[in-house]
Amino acid sequence: MKLSNNLKNQNGMATLMIVMIIGMVLTVSTLSVVYASRSTQEKQVTTHAITHAQAGVWAGAEIFRTYYNRLSAEDRVDIKVKQITIPFGDFGNSYLINITDYQPKVGTTPERATAIITFKNELARSSAQIEVTVQDETTQTTVMLTSGAMNFYTDVNFSGAVSLTVNDGHNKIKVKGDVNLSNIGLTGLEEIEATGSITANSNSHFTYLKSNDNILLQQGASTDSAYALGHINVSGGGYIKDEAHANEWVEDTASGDGWSPGTGYVGTTIKANALERTTDIYGDYILDASGDYVYVKMASSTSMASKANMSSAKASIYVNSRRTYNTLESEGFISIGQVSVANDVSTIADVFIGKPIQPNSLNKVYAGGNIICNANWWDVYTELNAGNRVNNCKNTHTIKQNQTLTFDPIEKVTRFEIDEKPVVDVWALQEYANYSFSIDVTSSEMLINIKDVSVLDDGLYRFYTQAAKPSKRYKKQLLCKVQYDGAGQIIRNVTRTGSNNQINWPTCATVDRSNQSLCVSSININNKSADDYNNGCFSYSTGLWTVDGDTIAPGVYFFEDNLKVKTNLAHATLLSAKNISAGIGDNTKVKAINYAGYDAVCNNYFDAVAVDASKSIGPMHEFDGFYPTNYCEKSGSKAGALQTNSLGNVVFGAGGTHPDGNVYEGGDIELGGSVELFGTVMAGNNLTTSGNVVIHGYIIALNNSNSDSSQNVIGNSITIDLEGAPVTYNPNEIPSVDNVCLEDSSNTIACEQATGENTVQTTSETIILWSRYK
Repeated sequence: MKLSNNLKNQNGMATLMIVMIIGMVLTVSTLSVVYASRSTQEKQVTTHAITHAQAGVWAGAEIFRTYYNRLSAEDRVDIKVKQITIPFGDFGNSYLINITDYQPKVGTTPERATAIITFKNELARSSAQIEVTVQDETTQTTVMLTSGAMNFYTDVNFSGAVSLTVNDGHNKIKVKGDVNLSNIGLTGLEEIEATGSITANSNSHFTYLKSNDNILLQQGASTDSAYALGHINVSGGGYIKDEAHANEWVEDTASGDGWSPGTGYVGTTIKANALERTTDIYGDYILDASGDYVYVKMASSTSMASKANMSSAKASIYVNSRRTYNTLESEGFISIGQVSVANDVSTIADVFIGKPIQPNSLNKVYAGGNIICNANWWDVYTELNAGNRVNNCKNTHTIKQNQTLTFDPIEKVTRFEIDEKPVVDVWALQEYANYSFSIDVTSSEMLINIKDVSVLDDGLYRFYTQAAKPSKRYKKQLLCKVQYDGAGQIIRNVTRTGSNNQINWPTCATVDRSNQSLCVSSININNKSADDYNNGCFSYSTGLWTVDGDTIAPGVYFFEDNLKVKTNLAHATLLSAKNISAGIGDNTKVKAINYAGYDAVCNNYFDAVAVDASKSIGPMHEFDGFYPTNYCEKSGSKAGALQTNSLGNVVFGAGGTHPDGNVYEGGDIELGGSVELFGTVMAGNNLTTSGNVVIHGYIIALNNSNSDSSQNVIGNSITIDLEGAPVTYNPNEIPSVDNVCLEDSSNTIACEQATGENTVQTTSETIILWSRYK
């Protein structure tokens, strides 16, 4: 019984134990939750701190890229193993940039720099570190032309119609050599500047002429102003409206101008400046019309007694035209024949007044030597002042002799310096070409080295001729990648078949885009119909490449020989290692990459499609997805824009020095028939035009053959029109080549770079090549 009572006294203990155990469990659970919560909070704090540090260190990567991009070429060489600390913000944050490696440009590998970047965030008490390699992507070095729309570096002959529509103030012609203008009509031309002589033999008016030699205006040619280091001759109806300045003599004998006495252009100023000022020339002298000698002329006789060497009076004025002059000022002789009015006449030498035709009015005349009148009845003057004597002039008005006269020196005409010519060498530009054409030495097969094209692997290609099929139009030239043997050599085990011993390359194992050609052509061969097959756009025969057909794929093309262009419309930059001809017997239209613009080059939109005249604008589906990747921005912040490049401004470029040689070849560009070009025409040697030529861009012809006999010939009709040029086209920028030496006939090497007024500008952009956390 006691046992029962004791058990009864234990009632409730189990319950109490259960409650206690549950309480302990709850306590442990609560503590676990609290601990877990605290741990989570600490992790979140850590994560946030690291996030701040990581964001900061990536900003540091951009800081390093920008810093490197702004360094000069000299400074970049010295940055290896360099440590830079950059404070950031007001809380003690900082960047530590430790540059660990620099690799200069080697061949086609661009220069690179590597740095370990550490960002320390003081408030977050955290840091992050990454390793970054940046790479310098440099576009073509650019020459900034400062001259004008037409730039020639040897003699130029103009004939026919010349029209300039240029809105950037560069509607001028600059020539290193002589300029001859005959039977031309001019529109929009403001200036001609030449290091040689300027001869104009047509009824055309210029605004400004300047020559380091002589200027000749005749047969109605005229200008507002003329400046010559040599002499100026005006005859045959020519005239100078405002000013004529010469360091030798000025001769105005334009008696055939048709003006009656008392008319003409008021305000003409003529100044002749002696190369060396002379003060000992006295006597009765008159300048011979040929301008070669000075004759001694007695006032009482019209006979020529003797002649003196011209060197004693190089700065003379001879006027015999019925016009009004404001000022005649010379440091040589002044000879006045027929004039309407001459207000102020002054010279340190003699003044000869020939047989006048009324009114032949002079205002004040000052002569350090003598004043000689050929007609003693003439008295239409205000004052005659002579340092020596006044002879045979009617003493009606003021005449003063034996005067002490002072003369201010006449400002000399300064020498005109044309920009030093940049080197045009298309061989040095070949690396930027998307399609480089050459001939296989074994089989004479056409080869195309393709680079930076969207749908094709870089490499060497040939044209694959696909058999014709009835009622189906196949292009003859489809792209086929050249095959290589196990040793990496091109397989050239060609066979010859047929009556014409035709060359057959090995059958293509794989054909990249087997239905893809570089051209669209509707030109037939061998009198076969278009339903049989089309002739390819590209052909080669005896040193001459021909580009034919309706159009070709957009991009930059390089040809290792002479080039003839006959395509109807192309969005391309065409380069020839020798010479280029276009439009001769054909209609040719080509737009340079930068002129054509992004939609045309990168999306294949054509403003005129020859194969479908119903399309005013639309895509060329034969080239879907086909574009030059090195000129088209398809992604990133610059998507939808052309990449910055100066080569894209060029529509035609010709001439160069082969990498295996040192003699400049080619460089001549010939345009005839009907040619319309959009972009800069860049001739390494000379330019010849005939027919109807329209160029929406600048012209530069450099005479790199260094031949004294070569010249540019601009004939028939040429129009330079930059009206409405797109912003993507920069006419005064061409690619610079600074590593080419030219060899002339004397075997003297002349390495020329763009200097003087031209400036060389290199456009580059640094990119982050790769990065990783440390």
